[in-house]
Amino acid sequence: MAAHTETDVLVIGAGAGGGAMSKRLSDGGLKVVCLEQGDWIHPMSHPHTYDGWEIERQRSW
Repeated sequence: MAAHTETDVLVIGAGAGGGAMSKRLSDGGLKVVCLEQGDWIHPMSHPHTYDGWEIERQRSW
């Protein structure tokens, strides 16, 4: 990776808003960097990966 890469927009947070905004801006031709805090999350560690995810979601509250 280059020591310095010039971008047009820096988005802090890749949640619902940040991710959608990053996609929209990059589709418009802007160079976008989107930063997110935290480690990579393995998809199998979340209950939505199996058929009973709705029940698990209700139970976790």
